[in-house]
Amino acid sequence: MPLGRIHDTDGALDELLNRYTAHDKTDIFRDVVEYDDRRKRELAAARQRKDRESAFTELNRIAADMRPLEETEAGAIVDLYLSYRAVEAWDEMIALYGEMPRFLKQAVLVREQLAFALNRSAAADPPHPEYRERAISLLEEIVDEIGPSSETGGLLGRVYKDRWQEALIAGNTSEAHRQLVRAIEAYSMGFKADWRDAFPGINAATLLDIEGSPESIATKDSFVPVVQFAVEQKIATGNADYWDYATLLELAILRNDEKAANERLSQALARVREAWEPKTTAANLSYIYDARCQRGDDQSWLKAIIDGLRGKAGAG
Repeated sequence: MPLGRIHDTDGALDELLNRYTAHDKTDIFRDVVEYDDRRKRELAAARQRKDRESAFTELNRIAADMRPLEETEAGAIVDLYLSYRAVEAWDEMIALYGEMPRFLKQAVLVREQLAFALNRSAAADPPHPEYRERAISLLEEIVDEIGPSSETGGLLGRVYKDRWQEALIAGNTSEAHRQLVRAIEAYSMGFKADWRDAFPGINAATLLDIEGSPESIATKDSFVPVVQFAVEQKIATGNADYWDYATLLELAILRNDEKAANERLSQALARVREAWEPKTTAANLSYIYDARCQRGDDQSWLKAIIDGLRGKAGAG
């Protein structure tokens, strides 16, 4: 299919690439976009390999077979892009973006995921702090073009959250607080753009809990029931995934409900698809754990939950 005619011939693909703004668009991509079944099965088999290096090698083989990309279905190219994400091959995602036809390079979903990869790759050895600047520029450009969305706000919030952590590690507490506030603002922007999308809301609530001022705690307490309602409505549709139950887990922790948190942990672990999912949740919860311990709260029960998530990530 000529790439320039996607908007005329494949409405589902164009919708996900440029108009659908919810956080789950990369998760549902393979279910709603049609492209070569053989290639789709091939990419799925590569992602499902237990050994990351083996999966990575197989994806590189498939990528070589797909070239030149100008002659490959757009859906297959994006699936390859997201498959690299599944095995945390950030540099390969960045390189693949450079090879994409212009139409795909301009797509909102593709630019958002480039920002995602740039931010993850920024912390590699050697580090690339300039990648975070490029990620922020990409995401702000998208906001300027189409307005705030839950996905863009969530991605932008993650960049600032990583900057917050870097400043903490460097011992720069004033800079850390500045980046924490920016992360809260970005996630809040995403949640206010679409309160039905719990992802930016749960991240905003978590960082507000960590910031810990009376004003932040009050705002967190106002966010929590709205996020709870949003995720419960998503689950009621029958389309729930790992992130929905991880969100319920995090909400229980924000309410200091140990019993509910352990119940939600079991539900979330049963729905893990990719190792980076519980790893990400464990990292979020460890920030809450550290902040609360610094305030003198007993959080031994939370540490056990974090260890369970890390164990699942290692097993994946």
